Amino acid sequence: MADGEHPLVGKVLKDRYHVESLLGAGGMGSVLLARDAELNNRRVVVKIPRTELLSQPGFPERFRREMGSLMDVEHPSIVSILDRGEQHGMPYAVLQYLAGQTLEQKLIASDGSRRRLDRHAVLQWLPTVARALDFIHDQGFVHRDIKPGSR
Repeated sequence: MADGEHPLVGKVLKDRYHVESLLGAGGMGSVLLARDAELNNRRVVVKIPRTELLSQPGFPERFRREMGSLMDVEHPSIVSILDRGEQHGMPYAVLQYLAGQTLEQKLIASDGSRRRLDRHAVLQWLPTVARALDFIHDQGFVHRDIKPGSR
């Protein structure tokens, strides 16, 4: 799949979520930018697992169950899961969209070189990340996908 391409781009999920573009892809799946027609075309993120994972016994049900459980999690530093569904046997989750940069993007200087983050800046946001991870672990979840970017 080339950058920006995904079979769901241009499709509509649940007669509601208009998929616009691929935001990123990784080992577990893809995240897509979509517009929610029921919420004044508000931007949302659609998360879908990789096709290969869906063929593993029990994975689709585990994905549905985990997304359903996470819908009840509320924390100011954790993206909310707004909805979930299935299209042609493929489960998906709809998440809150937050504009901004990934840590990976922040590490790239304007000339394209990689730069170090200011220690004071890191000390400002790192405790917030740590508190969010502590919270989600206290809820019985283990986050397996912490990374600096969307890929």
